Amino acid sequence: MRLPPRRRAILALAVAWLACFGGKLVSSGVPFYRDHLVTNIPVRSYVRARLLQGELPQWYPYESLGVPLIGQIALATFHPTTFLLLPFRPAQAEKLAVLLAYAFALAGAYRLARARGASRVGAGAGGFAFAFGGYALGVSSILAYVLSFAALPWVAVGLHQVVHRRRWRDAGLLAFSWAMVFLAGDAISFLLCGLLAVVLWLEHRSRRGAVLIAVAGALATGMAAIELLPATVVAADAVRTVGVPSPRLNLHWALHPLRVLELVVPGFVPDAVRNRFVRDLFDDGPALFATTVFAGGTVLVLTGQALASRSREAWTWGSVLLVSLLLALGDRGGLLPLMQRLVSLLTHFRYPERYLAFFWLALAVLTALGLDVLPTRRRPALPFLVCGLVLVAAAVVCSLGQPARWAWALAGRNLEAGSPVATTVDLAWSLGLARTAAFLLLAAVLFRWRRLEPARPALLAGLVAVELVLGNGAHFPLVAESAVTGENAFTEAIRRQPGAPGEVPRLFQTVAPFFPSTPTGPEGPTWVEGMSHLLVSDVAGLHGLSSLDSNLGATSRRHELLLGAPGAIVRLGGFLGARHSVGALDPRVPDAAAVAAVRRLGLVLHAVDAHPRAFLADVEPVADAVAAARWVRDRGTGVLPWESTERRSGTGPVSVSWPAPERVEVDVEASAPAALVVTDELAPGWSATVDGRPVPIVPTAATLRGVAVPGGRHHVSLRYSTPRLRAGIILSLAALVTVLLLVLMRRSGEPARSGLPREVG
Repeated sequence: MRLPPRRRAILALAVAWLACFGGKLVSSGVPFYRDHLVTNIPVRSYVRARLLQGELPQWYPYESLGVPLIGQIALATFHPTTFLLLPFRPAQAEKLAVLLAYAFALAGAYRLARARGASRVGAGAGGFAFAFGGYALGVSSILAYVLSFAALPWVAVGLHQVVHRRRWRDAGLLAFSWAMVFLAGDAISFLLCGLLAVVLWLEHRSRRGAVLIAVAGALATGMAAIELLPATVVAADAVRTVGVPSPRLNLHWALHPLRVLELVVPGFVPDAVRNRFVRDLFDDGPALFATTVFAGGTVLVLTGQALASRSREAWTWGSVLLVSLLLALGDRGGLLPLMQRLVSLLTHFRYPERYLAFFWLALAVLTALGLDVLPTRRRPALPFLVCGLVLVAAAVVCSLGQPARWAWALAGRNLEAGSPVATTVDLAWSLGLARTAAFLLLAAVLFRWRRLEPARPALLAGLVAVELVLGNGAHFPLVAESAVTGENAFTEAIRRQPGAPGEVPRLFQTVAPFFPSTPTGPEGPTWVEGMSHLLVSDVAGLHGLSSLDSNLGATSRRHELLLGAPGAIVRLGGFLGARHSVGALDPRVPDAAAVAAVRRLGLVLHAVDAHPRAFLADVEPVADAVAAARWVRDRGTGVLPWESTERRSGTGPVSVSWPAPERVEVDVEASAPAALVVTDELAPGWSATVDGRPVPIVPTAATLRGVAVPGGRHHVSLRYSTPRLRAGIILSLAALVTVLLLVLMRRSGEPARSGLPREVG
């Protein structure tokens, strides 16, 4: 039985997705690289545990002195994929979220290309270019940007429908997909979707279309309010948004001009010399934002064919392609600094390489249109043949010459001939160019083989998928789940120590060793093991521990003032209630004081003489947080700086418990009016009562919570409630209900569809 064209297209997309990701889907392995281990899996483990207890997690106690959870946009707390945590373990849910995002991206790019007039086969090629392209796989380690990337083509579909059909129903669908970009954790793409809306609206410039887009944008903002409104408070004093932006903001993790070559060279940054390569050529440390940006020779030739057609469609998406590429280059592209002068908010957004998401959106449409244009050319094989031969020549030059030394010289550095780095890079570039050339020449053969003419478009679309999967597929590596979530010698030793009810054990690091890690996984287990023992940032959250190190974006300015100075964490760790430290193991010296040691990693765990987590203290008034931080760092902690005009001095026993991360209960017996200090982070949303009467919380030692208590026995209760969360929930529910009403709206009374593009699908 012959399937209808639409079902054949769906089947082809599903088969391609399974061919690329099916092995990972059935594998018991889990993602680990970069943010998966150090942020996503620990936080999602915590969120899952709280949700299964029927609680809404609002405070995250496992990073530093504690940080707000809701309002940290990049955590994607309210994205629909969070519900995967309920039936699946966090690491498995993380993998499923990424894989489903790629399926969503593939379907969205296909529908977008169809809406823009591409054939089903052409749209399939565009979908492959988008979902299997370098940026998609290159950000596989950053869940927020995978999810927002997958939503972008659906936003573009919604914009197209609104502009061309001008239906309220389409405005509702646009609002939903637009909100998903923000709820995925990507505020900058959410804003840039507004610029995309302007570009697509200019095609028809109807007043009704402008109104519908404005309504959709307002509803999308309303749906995002549950995260957006708390973020306005959480981010107000966050280190990432306070102060003067770094002069390197537009260079740090921007697309380096040399990486433009990677669009046609798979494996442009070889794993074996990755850290040296990035440090010397890109001057940006050991990491890249997108670990690959390989677009494929076939895709680029098809894109060129679409642009050569000079159609209105090609010019529209060509402009998006060019603008997003210039933005991704940061200061080197020239456009981003200009836009930042016009929109000051953009000065606070980091990682310019993220703008490549819109580059790939345009690439998907142009790939689809280019495949459809080819049959109209007199010599359709010629572009593939010429480009293939050029790349063959380039591969020969790379194999005979010394391209690595040229690149290093261009960066103002010296690379010795015959060094392992030079040999590795020369070989990788030669093989990468040869591989891309092979696919281009194979595409040329397809157009010369007459018997293949009926199946030629489908075969060319398949060629796109195969080239991209081979070039980018390894950039979503997996390791055994036990390697990520399993206990280790350090966590087991810390758990054996006694503590107050509900107290989260706290530790700090006195060393910052380097553990190798690559985006395709050969050295992954070494990095996972090292980070799991170092317990840096919120990796510790996997095991119910807290590290004084900070990683999440809600780190406050007060916290940075106290602990941001070199060595401050080591000096103040014991005062802040950290009972253990992780340091460097010296194999030459026996360490009788070690609680545990792992020689193969060179790490040792020590016990620390720590203050209790809550105590009565003598306090001295100071002017502000800056003075308080300076006081603690310079004078020690005998008398604490207190941002109040009162001097207090009292002693007595203190009993503390943490019934929940958002609650602290303390019983004190003070000999005189005293200051109760809880060595946890003070953030907007915390409130306190003494014997049931509300009292202010006074910043102490710059960032700690302090409460004035009278003499005698008293019960102090501290509670956290996310600021503006209730208002955000109300706005989001109201916007969601409105969107649902629009989507379910009857079609009667809407503009006629005559003369409009055919239904997508």
